[in-house]
Amino acid sequence: MKEDIIKAISRYGDIALTGLKRRVKDSSGELVWYLQNTDGEARNVFVATDVNEDFIRSVNELMNEGAIEVTSCHPMIVSFDGGEIYDYKIAKPGKVYKKLRWLPLVLNLTDSKKEEIFIKKQIEWGQKI
Repeated sequence: MKEDIIKAISRYGDIALTGLKRRVKDSSGELVWYLQNTDGEARNVFVATDVNEDFIRSVNELMNEGAIEVTSCHPMIVSFDGGEIYDYKIAKPGKVYKKLRWLPLVLNLTDSKKEEIFIKKQIEWGQKI
């Protein structure tokens, strides 16, 4: 699944998380992806619905490996990417809320991952670097 995520981000550029899940095969499921504080405390913030555990794990692993960066974004970006817009108030990064909120996110490749993909394509095409 990680390879599919990288391919989708590479193809579409910066892409909203809910737009990405539509473009990655086998990402759908029945889970809601909630955010937690580092101490495990619930923040009442979610980032996506109808995803599976493998998708969540793969995105987290890619972040930890330094292959992708994740930042908050305006809901209009989500709309442009064809992602789902949820009917909840928008959360601010790092805050804890009493009522459930949605934090729209956008994912992009890190510079080092972009360079790695570029070199790989050059080798595949038989060009000298």
